[in-house]
Amino acid sequence: MSLERLIGQASTVTRLGSTASDSMAAARRIAHRVAVADARAAGQDDFAAELARARGIDPNESIDLETEMVALAEEQLHSETTMALMSKLYEQIRSGIREG
Repeated sequence: MSLERLIGQASTVTRLGSTASDSMAAARRIAHRVAVADARAAGQDDFAAELARARGIDPNESIDLETEMVALAEEQLHSETTMALMSKLYEQIRSGIREG
């Protein structure tokens, strides 16, 4: 098996890396929405509006904190699963190279 198939552009490693990056970006977006909702809940409406604008969120958009926290937890599980798969795959690659 060629090294290109193991770690090249179309490899599982590359796809998992892309999935991990997408998952981290999604978690950041959700976390920003949680921060806005939290600021609103604390009565800091001006800060919440400024934070929303800085993060590209409509300051008038309704944000349900519970829904966002569930989404954040799901994204965290997705990210951890992806990282575990990547770790196992890299271990298999290392093992294959050692056994050569």
